[in-house]
Amino acid sequence: MTDDLVAFIRARLDEDANVAQQAVDEQMKYPQDHDQPAHKRLLYPYPERLARCVHDGRHDPNRALRGVEAKRRILNLVAPEPGWAPWDSSGDALRALASEFADHPDCREEWKP
Repeated sequence: MTDDLVAFIRARLDEDANVAQQAVDEQMKYPQDHDQPAHKRLLYPYPERLARCVHDGRHDPNRALRGVEAKRRILNLVAPEPGWAPWDSSGDALRALASEFADHPDCREEWKP
């Protein structure tokens, strides 16, 4: 179970990183007012969408890439090589990392929270 779960988490992190990197590349290709926080750039002309704008600003592509890298480091601490997860003998840490992807079609029932 551990190797499959680790592979599942790594694949989801790769997907997230690819999408975020594409967004970063697009930002570089089509620059906007990058001296302003993203939530302020997105606010106009829809001030009634403030919560969505703040959310989008907090989860910009660069932050998503940092999040992916942090999760990869945690994953490497918990399961540094195939078949070996000494710090997570019960699988709780791996299932916690996988819980973010519980709605993915490849997520097995036994991995869900």
